Amino acid sequence: KVGLDWRLAEDALVYASVAKGFKGAGVNGNFLIDLGGRLDYDSEDLYAYEIGIKSSPLDGTMQFNASVFYYDYSDAQIFNNDPVPGIGLPANIIRNADITMSGADLDLTWAPTDELFLQLGVGYLDGEYDEDILDPVTGLLPIEGNQLQNTPEWSAFGLASYQWALGDGGSITALLDATYTDDIYYNARQDLVIGQKAYTITNARLSYRTASEDIEVALWAKNLSNKEYATYSFDLRPDFGFVQYMRGVPRTLGFDLKYSF
Repeated sequence: KVGLDWRLAEDALVYASVAKGFKGAGVNGNFLIDLGGRLDYDSEDLYAYEIGIKSSPLDGTMQFNASVFYYDYSDAQIFNNDPVPGIGLPANIIRNADITMSGADLDLTWAPTDELFLQLGVGYLDGEYDEDILDPVTGLLPIEGNQLQNTPEWSAFGLASYQWALGDGGSITALLDATYTDDIYYNARQDLVIGQKAYTITNARLSYRTASEDIEVALWAKNLSNKEYATYSFDLRPDFGFVQYMRGVPRTLGFDLKYSF
């Protein structure tokens, strides 16, 4: 890795870097439904380019970071979970293909007062396969130009918390956060049936902490809207006629009691 830093001011830094990395080769070790499934896969090589800024304006009460990047993969290790013809079960094997990715990240935190804390993060990612894969087990994967699997184009995170001081020296803190995930594909074919449409998950937490800070009591809720979403899926349609979905955690309520000594 080669990197350059340039301090624009005491509270601002601009940087640029070029890096080369690799992930080692291996052997597919899944069920040997087809002996072709045990074929070796090659190492992947990556050239990564990034420029960005890190800053802490407003007397350090704010932290603002932003970056843009470009990744060029040679022989990237692609997970192929297409069904095995005549068997119907997912192949679950790694093959190699070139891919390119570019994107940007933005992260902002701000504490405008001692009581209020805000956070915002936004990410954009444009990634695609640069070539098709001829898999000896599942056949041709016509994926050139498709969006990368497990890679949403947009993602965002927001959080706000506020703390009230009480007369006994203790405090109450309310926290609300939300995470947005754009359309995501769980296989290389860019088939949204084997994926998940864009969704948002919201969580909340209300806590009380004693003046000595040794006891904390909290009520919390995850997935407030009880959003139904899939964290992964397998295409079993060719031989079984359905798609298997791994469901995300539904609305969950909880209570925490913490004692520090």
